[in-house]
Amino acid sequence: MRNARHMPRCFLGVLLLSLLLGPLSCGDHEETNEIRLFLDRVEGLDTVTLEERRDRVESLANFRFTTESVESARAQCVEMQQALIESEELMARAQAAARRLEREGGDATPEELQALDGAGDAMQRSQSLRRPCQQALEALRQRVAARQST
Repeated sequence: MRNARHMPRCFLGVLLLSLLLGPLSCGDHEETNEIRLFLDRVEGLDTVTLEERRDRVESLANFRFTTESVESARAQCVEMQQALIESEELMARAQAAARRLEREGGDATPEELQALDGAGDAMQRSQSLRRPCQQALEALRQRVAARQST
């Protein structure tokens, strides 16, 4: 009979402890899920068409994560991808202008010259943003790997 009286207190203690510690483990789980979601969205961007990449990057740009490290990585990688997309689009316009000039001769239009200059600037910008993005991605991958090993 005595054990039965102490049972509710014991149960209450366990319940209280799990309520207090539960959010800590859920927070880790939520963060890991956010990291995985973000990495899934970013992985393979370099292997899809320019149009699909533009759509994916735009979607990622509009998405907000609650985990600070994931949100920071998202912002860095979106900025890098946007600069890369801009560079590729401008480079395609510059190459079209070069083919036109080769066929027809004459001078490049101001728009064609602007495309060529812009492509170079955007490429340099994307290259300077690549390293911070890659470092952020690697840090997130390591976080997930560390949680999986525990």
